[in-house]
Amino acid sequence: MKSDHRSRGWRQAAVFALLGAVLLALGWWSLPTPRHEAAGAGFHFQLVMQQGVLSGPAVLTALQGQALEIELRSDEAGMLHLHGYELLQPVVAGGTTRLRFTAQHAGRFALELHPAERIVATLEIYPQ
Repeated sequence: MKSDHRSRGWRQAAVFALLGAVLLALGWWSLPTPRHEAAGAGFHFQLVMQQGVLSGPAVLTALQGQALEIELRSDEAGMLHLHGYELLQPVVAGGTTRLRFTAQHAGRFALELHPAERIVATLEIYPQ
C-alpha cells in the first residue's frame, strides 16, 4: 500500500512539472512579435474599439528599452491616455490614432480612453 501512495505522489509531481513547463513555454510565445518598419525594429500593436468592445490583445507585453507603437481605431472620439507614461493622444471617431514611444519604465500601465473612462488595454513592460 505504501508503494501505491508513493507512486501516486510521483505521478502527481510529474504532471505538475509537465504542466509548469507547458505554461512557461506558452508564456514565451505570448510575447509580441517584432515588426520591422522603415523607421527601425519595434513592437506594433493594433487595437480596434467598436461600440465599447475591444478587438485585439487586452494585455500588451514588451521589454524595457524597446520602441513601441500602439495603434487604436475607434468609433468613439476622446483622448487616449497611457497612465504612468502620461502620454495623451487625441482620438477622432472613425480614425486611427498612434502612440509611439520607447518603453523606458518597467511595470503595468493602463491605456485608457477618456472621457469614457474606458480601459482599452494594459501595457506590461518587463525589465531586460
